[in-house]
Amino acid sequence: PLDSTLFPYTTLFRSSELSGPFFYIVKRSIWKVRQEMEEEKLRAVYYARCSTEEENQKDALVRQAAEAEEAIRARGWRLVDAYVESRSGTSRKGRWEYNRLYEDLEQNRFDVVVIKSQDRLMRNTRDWYLFADRLNCAGKRLYFYLENTFYSPRSEERRVGKECRVKWRS
Repeated sequence: PLDSTLFPYTTLFRSSELSGPFFYIVKRSIWKVRQEMEEEKLRAVYYARCSTEEENQKDALVRQAAEAEEAIRARGWRLVDAYVESRSGTSRKGRWEYNRLYEDLEQNRFDVVVIKSQDRLMRNTRDWYLFADRLNCAGKRLYFYLENTFYSPRSEERRVGKECRVKWRS
């Protein structure tokens, strides 16, 4: 057995799991990273969008903003900015708030972007993947509050692959 003073977090893992000094170190590192992330106050922004300026759409936009702010508050993140607009999501053209979000990403002004769903950020598939790739390369995170999940390129590859297989069989 390993000395518990050297590896104080080993008791968190069941003995039936992988063992050996290397695995204890890995498990301890993973636990420490998780703990640091929970303690860290991430700088969060949210993006809310509706397609038109009709009255019912304005109400939806207000609800999106309130839901995003609640998701940020519930996770203990620090809200540093909000990007809200009434524009079509099919193109980046004329979307001042989206373009400002992209510029702020380049300037390292936040750690996580909170959105309702993918289509609120971008409907154009090419632009979506460009933004997601840029976000990922910058070490930023994208959080979908409706699904209570973070975007991950791996999960997206699996989702898209599954959709392609289903369409191919149809």
